[in-house]
Amino acid sequence: MTMRPRRLAPLACAALLLAGCRADPRQAVLGEWRSGASRMLFYPDGQVVMEQDSAASVARYEWLEKRRLRIRALAADPADYGVRVSRDSLELCGDASPARCFRLARVGGGGR
Repeated sequence: MTMRPRRLAPLACAALLLAGCRADPRQAVLGEWRSGASRMLFYPDGQVVMEQDSAASVARYEWLEKRRLRIRALAADPADYGVRVSRDSLELCGDASPARCFRLARVGGGGR
């Protein structure tokens, strides 16, 4: 018995979703993310632009582990975050107690 193209489409979509879930967060985090008046833009060279309302700052980020990164702003102590990233959402949860989590949506669609 052969499968028809209509039956293959859901399988192909499921495979793509699973592939996105297993993607390396170091690549998946790249690009622009937004939540309300907040915006973050991650570059491959370790630079991150952070905007809140009309104020913007540039910082550096580095990966500590596969799902943990450190953000260093010029005048601030470094902040470490647990990272959960999917095709269209990014969650950063701080290590400081109590932990604050930030959820952002990908801008422009399409994951890496």
